[in-house]
Amino acid sequence: MSRNPNWFEEELKLALELYLSKDLQWHSKISDSTPEVIALSQILNNLDLAPKNHGKNFRSPSSIRLKLANFKTFDERYNKLSLANTGKLDKEIWEMYHAKYEQLTEECLKVLREHFKGENSGVVREYLTRLGMYEDLREEFLKYLKEVVKRTKDFQTKALTEKNIDVSRVIMNSCYDLLKVANDFNICVGYQKDDEKKQIDTYEEHAGINEKPIKPEKKIGRFIQSTFTELIAHNYLTQEDLEFLTSEQSCRNEFHIGHPFIRKVDLSCSISDQIKDANGYIRYWKEPVRIKEQEYCICKEWYESNRKYYTKWLNRIKVINGINLSKEELNNILCYLKKNDEENVYNSTEKLIKKFFYIEHMDIILEKLIASGILMKFHDSVDQLVIEDYDLLCDIIEKTRK
Repeated sequence: MSRNPNWFEEELKLALELYLSKDLQWHSKISDSTPEVIALSQILNNLDLAPKNHGKNFRSPSSIRLKLANFKTFDERYNKLSLANTGKLDKEIWEMYHAKYEQLTEECLKVLREHFKGENSGVVREYLTRLGMYEDLREEFLKYLKEVVKRTKDFQTKALTEKNIDVSRVIMNSCYDLLKVANDFNICVGYQKDDEKKQIDTYEEHAGINEKPIKPEKKIGRFIQSTFTELIAHNYLTQEDLEFLTSEQSCRNEFHIGHPFIRKVDLSCSISDQIKDANGYIRYWKEPVRIKEQEYCICKEWYESNRKYYTKWLNRIKVINGINLSKEELNNILCYLKKNDEENVYNSTEKLIKKFFYIEHMDIILEKLIASGILMKFHDSVDQLVIEDYDLLCDIIEKTRK
């Protein structure tokens, strides 16, 4: 039986990254059936560095486990020696990277991009996600897709001047399909369907009164980041809000996510270690935000199904903390709006200003209620107001009760 070749430098980097990403408890329980060990075995078997006709035991889970155990020889966290047959290259890789985990991670991503040629099983996909490989891949794909969008729009413009109607129609329809795909990925920012090209807008109804085109939404991750940083910039978050957002149970109930919305981080320590969960998977964006003299990282584990829960919370915060009123004053205004709506009595800017004459800048407050989506102007009326989001109104009334 032929002997397996010595480990390549690239393989050792990947093994050391896994070793450093885990705590002592994980290492004490490691076995050949540990998912990360299986994943790394599959990855190494599918690097183009591997011999073409290697046997089934090449970089097996058992050999991965033994290689990880070898690193204990150099690790000061362990008081006992590990295996004695550590190689010279093992030690060189350890000395070069054991205190430079972020640099090592970048090196590992480079190795994978250049040499990994295999298909992704479930464990491999999760392993690569932990490393952040798909974030880089996504950025590359976005650049490519943006270029496709640009070229598609060029052809769309040219098709408008094509004298052959059949050719023009085929090109226009194909361009429309491509742009729709791009729009679904929220890549085509600002893309709007053109009436001149006879493309039909989709409309939504508001309170059975107004209709307006549905605007393409930002991808959920970008939406979270942009709107949350806006709250920070306007100083809308209270200390009570921060305590709520750092509570896993509160965030599970409010947003239906499995992690706290934000996590405190210490900039004097490695950010990479602080954005991972107990199992070593990255759960937070690595760029911290500063709120009330403290740094936090924002959870990145969001899906489209979470959007409605986050949006409801976001609008509530904008109203409760963004309008310069006491909770009692805000509650009085909203209860009055609700009462009039139930009694089919219309609200107007003039009437509301007179009713709440003791509240300064009532006209500005009403504009903010319109901007938040609670109120809207009836058709083209300058003065008449109707409730647009009844659920949000009731939710804020409940949150502002004494």
